[in-house]
Amino acid sequence: MKKKIKYFVFVILTLIIVDRCTEVNVTSSPIFGKKEFKSYPFLKDGVSSDSYEIKYIIDGYKEFTYDTINNYFIINTAYKILKISGEGKVLNNIEPIYPKEATASAYSSSERVYTPVQSYFLMGTDKDSLVYNLSKSKIKEKLTKIITTSHIKTQEEWLAFYTPYYNMADVVIYRVKFEGIEDVQPIYLKINNKWILILFSENYKRNLAHPEEGFPEKYPKLIHLKDYKRHTYSKISSSLEKTPWEETISESHEKGFEKKFFRKTYTHQRFLNLYYIELFPYVFEGTGFFNLTIGEDLLKFKNNMYQTSFFEERTGLSYFTLPKQFRKKTEVSFIEYDSYLGNIPGEGLYIIKRKE
Repeated sequence: MKKKIKYFVFVILTLIIVDRCTEVNVTSSPIFGKKEFKSYPFLKDGVSSDSYEIKYIIDGYKEFTYDTINNYFIINTAYKILKISGEGKVLNNIEPIYPKEATASAYSSSERVYTPVQSYFLMGTDKDSLVYNLSKSKIKEKLTKIITTSHIKTQEEWLAFYTPYYNMADVVIYRVKFEGIEDVQPIYLKINNKWILILFSENYKRNLAHPEEGFPEKYPKLIHLKDYKRHTYSKISSSLEKTPWEETISESHEKGFEKKFFRKTYTHQRFLNLYYIELFPYVFEGTGFFNLTIGEDLLKFKNNMYQTSFFEERTGLSYFTLPKQFRKKTEVSFIEYDSYLGNIPGEGLYIIKRKE
């Protein structure tokens, strides 16, 4: 009896080692997969259920946000801005945000549209003299006045000049500097529904404090969506300013998508600069099969993913949703696929919405 137990344990350990350390499929063999997995479409090919659908919309983003009052989303990328309705329709597509002929750095050039964090305002280039207000149906608003400040030499003069403007303004946005012969800090103010641009010249700064010192920005803040499983938000930066709902709404028990099966195909000896044992492969690439539950509906799809020899999984998928209090207004949510390796087919942002 003891020999049988030892033999059984030996066989199990051998199978585990073979499965974890070679390309041989054991636990991920098709014989363990359900027949229904054969019908799972790849995420990039489009996914649908009785009531919902998943569609690819764009290949990347810097952040995407939601206007809780006017019920729309803004997707901000390096190349364009998308405004999407609460029903999931594209309302505006503003491009080019990042012109091919632009030569300066991505965040300091006057040749690019500037996008403040969590804002529906977009500040136009130095050529078009526009502000885009995505909260309106007619989004273009003209600058009515441009004021230079080269005559200001002292902090006292600056305060006497700027304080009245700041106090009267409903909106104040500090744009990243224009770089050139002299560094210019553009300041946008909306006073009595009219836009004024003040050009703060740093060549004349001398003893002047930075223009934002003592005068914080003023504009309505949109909210980020959240992946509750990964505790990440719909922005590139890992840091996040607190928004009102994050401070008052308890963590959601969002189920998100669920991996049902993994079928490995081949191995990587090195992955994201992690250490590995040369005798054994460290990472298996393969196909993951996923279920996403929305209400009573089940969306089924498959996608490329990775699994380490120690069972750590890297799907590259993030599922971003709104706080529950806003889901009565919109059922839209998003999936991001980032393989970590780059240039993988299907990477990008997908929208989940009710079928039309």
